[in-house]
Amino acid sequence: LPNGRGGRGQKLASMTDWVLIEEEEVKGNVSPAKSKKRIETLNRAWSISYLTQEEVAQVLLVLFQYLHANFGSAFISRMSMVNKTWKRVAHDDKLWSVVRCGDECCLDNDVLNSICARAQGHLEILDIATSPQCASSLRGQLKLHAILENIQMNPTLREIHLSGCVLYNELDLAELGLVVQDLQDLMSLSLEACNLQDSSLKKLIAMFACSPKLEMLSLAYNEKLGIDGISILCAALRVNKTITSLDLRGCS
Repeated sequence: LPNGRGGRGQKLASMTDWVLIEEEEVKGNVSPAKSKKRIETLNRAWSISYLTQEEVAQVLLVLFQYLHANFGSAFISRMSMVNKTWKRVAHDDKLWSVVRCGDECCLDNDVLNSICARAQGHLEILDIATSPQCASSLRGQLKLHAILENIQMNPTLREIHLSGCVLYNELDLAELGLVVQDLQDLMSLSLEACNLQDSSLKKLIAMFACSPKLEMLSLAYNEKLGIDGISILCAALRVNKTITSLDLRGCS
């Protein structure tokens, strides 16, 4: 064992470590049993260097899942540029059933396109919601047509959260309504604080009325929504038989 070699997948302490511990043992500063324990501790600490590539990938995947949940999809995309191993793990399908970019992420059309292209075919939850206080700085460069294109690319979506994304273009709004209406598995839609007006709901009425599985709808904090818009919404709800939760907090 003093030559520093052990069994397969194991590395023992270096010659320097052995000499230092042996000198302390000779001087009576440490017992043989304690010396052995220290060597075993060194071996365990260094064994991580001898993980297989598959084991390293498993450890990284757990780490990336934690980072994805706390820092969002854009962060994982940046981490994929570190090296080939990180890129391979960062492209694991398990990470891309959810795209989440909150207040920690500044989104524009190109960033959203890049992230959603990676998730295509696996995406079930698109969550790019941000707080109203951060909307202009974090989503000011994000256009509705880019959101629309990425929804079309991912027909397996079950949840869409666009809160804080200001939706101005009513022509795109009408198309958004038609696209979302065709998502056969969509169950939850959040459009909080999206600057929707009464006229906006006219463009979305087909979506509210005909989405086959939509259960949860939030239009909260759209301050320009008034009684006319709510009347339009009520007409749609007379047709829809699936919505069980409707949030209109903060509407005028």
